[in-house]
Amino acid sequence: MAIAQTSFVTPHAEKYLQQLCKHWNHRFPVTYTPYEGWIPFSADKICKLDAEDGALRIRLSLADGAQLVQFKNMVAEHLRRFAFREDPGELAWSDGSDEDAASFATVPDFVEQSVEATGLLKDHTVRVSGRKVVLTYSEGPGRPLLLFHGLGGSAHSFTAVMPAFEADGFRPVSVNMPGYGGSDALADQFPTVEQFATHLRDLLDEMAVMRADILGHSLGGVLAAALACTYPDRIERMVLSSPPLGFGLGAPDTWPEAQTKRVSDLITEGPELYASKRAAGLCAEGANREAVEAVRREMARLTPEGLRAASSLYAMADLRKMLADSNVPFQFLSGDRDRIVPATVVAEHAAALGKVVTELKGVGHAGYVEDSDQFARVALAAFAAMPSSSA
Repeated sequence: MAIAQTSFVTPHAEKYLQQLCKHWNHRFPVTYTPYEGWIPFSADKICKLDAEDGALRIRLSLADGAQLVQFKNMVAEHLRRFAFREDPGELAWSDGSDEDAASFATVPDFVEQSVEATGLLKDHTVRVSGRKVVLTYSEGPGRPLLLFHGLGGSAHSFTAVMPAFEADGFRPVSVNMPGYGGSDALADQFPTVEQFATHLRDLLDEMAVMRADILGHSLGGVLAAALACTYPDRIERMVLSSPPLGFGLGAPDTWPEAQTKRVSDLITEGPELYASKRAAGLCAEGANREAVEAVRREMARLTPEGLRAASSLYAMADLRKMLADSNVPFQFLSGDRDRIVPATVVAEHAAALGKVVTELKGVGHAGYVEDSDQFARVALAAFAAMPSSSA
């Protein structure tokens, strides 16, 4: 166990203690009094706050000492947001004492809540650099697993597979891409790969997640690769399901018409007609009506802003180069009847990067709804087969 502690001298210690506790209370089972706070980000990552003698004392406990610097930076950054008028500056951290370590051995008397899995999914909104990000997540205390949807999906696309991930010890968090599912768009109409990656890093900071496993489907796999290439220290392992290659193009004025047509089609047709015309193509030929309807329902939530930003990522990214430039462990999945990103294309990615592909049998591009049990089982096996990047 790694212990770190620091103090910030301020006449407003009680105020900042309560602000920090209230900020994290909607995502973690936080408990606090005017003078003490207990913030269990997980069973082995805890922050203790004490307002005493004109100072806010912060103590951190973390099982993985390699992540302690990130943990300290994340907590300090949140304090700076609330105490901006005083400007705490760089906090001076020191190793915790034996007394500090002992204080984490038992839960304080004022803490009456316990951390336990609920098996429930719900939507939640966070603010990242002033922009709204809508997440769907389960309330279990497991290892963080971020889910990134494809160009025609949303965070709700993964609802059918999330309980299986939770049962396996993960805490799945499905993320609506910028402009999707109620999430605000990024500032630029045509965001770069680096802007997407920075947005995700800031989201991880806001969620108090130092490192996460990631499952990226279709364009969500490209999004995961962008994060892995730019901020590899934030990812343990990745499973990339039917990711496209991307085009590696430059500025939007160099793009061929095909890169902008999907947005103009959405504007012309409207989301309902747009989705109705395309949903079946994401499933295997002859797929059941329930699966097609699930795809159509999420595609009908598309907005021009979201689709334009996603198309920008698709146009500018080069999947194989990003993966080759990263040391994050990853595996490929593919539907053997995929008509959007055919299994042969994913096999080409794998061959170029020295990987193999695990095929999902009898499903198309939307295997997560066509056969959710198989999708979850194969994805979990892929994670289990990989060492974490921090090992």
